[in-house]
Amino acid sequence: MALYDTSDTLMCQAFPTTLRGPARTWYSRLKPASISSFNLLAKEFELNFLVSARPKPTTASLLGLVQGSDEPLSQFVGRFTSQVQGISDLHPSLAIQAFLTGLRPSRYFWSLIERPPATLPEMLQRAHQYMAAETLVAGKRDETKRPREKGPLKAPNPMKSHSERRDKMMYCRFHKEYGHDTEECRDLQYQIEDLIRLEHLRQYVRDQSSLPDSRPPRDSSPRPKGPVEKQIDVIFGGSASGGDSSSARKAYARSEVGKRSTHDEDLDITFKSGGEEYPCYDDALTPMSKEL
Repeated sequence: MALYDTSDTLMCQAFPTTLRGPARTWYSRLKPASISSFNLLAKEFELNFLVSARPKPTTASLLGLVQGSDEPLSQFVGRFTSQVQGISDLHPSLAIQAFLTGLRPSRYFWSLIERPPATLPEMLQRAHQYMAAETLVAGKRDETKRPREKGPLKAPNPMKSHSERRDKMMYCRFHKEYGHDTEECRDLQYQIEDLIRLEHLRQYVRDQSSLPDSRPPRDSSPRPKGPVEKQIDVIFGGSASGGDSSSARKAYARSEVGKRSTHDEDLDITFKSGGEEYPCYDDALTPMSKEL
């Protein structure tokens, strides 16, 4: 707006057209006939808005900038950057010195002392690198403070056998001790059975009723159809076969295979009729037939 007349009346009438927001609200609340001249109007305006006016940054205010005891580095760098941007013709060395003076002793501070930055952008770039590290460390600290969710498995019962007598070749990841394999841990098996019974592992258990018709359910003890002419009963397990665990039985079988003697001719095995029984015999039998 260009005014060709500078009379108080014209200036007072043109002044409200330049106001917006809170300034316009303030002008509308002035009492009628309370302003006698434009100078008085300008003075009232300055007194009302001088308190809320942001002071212009100076070199003295920059040198007095200090990082608080609990103030993060990112917040201090933000205040420092806003001060620097508001000062014209600021020498870079003076800005760096003011930053070091107000910076709280830290790893970043001592790195600037050991290797002084050559320019102000270099110093701020190194500051942003330390700020990223602070954010990462704070995030990990918060994660450690969060309570961890407990799993469905309970702590295993302590192993009863002495630690010196346990087999060091077998390790249980559930007990986190040596003595038996994880697959043979009875404590773990019992807990899994309890979870299945309580339907906590429903998504991992296959429902036999949901199998298609073309796929019959698996029979845990299949038996031959029709009448049985002859039957051979085999005792599986026991101390003579190496023990009750699968690993012990495998080790026993491997040792027995090594003891076998080689024969050039096949031996004929015959069974006499008489119904003799050997109750003390508990080795596993593998019957084989050969057609002549």
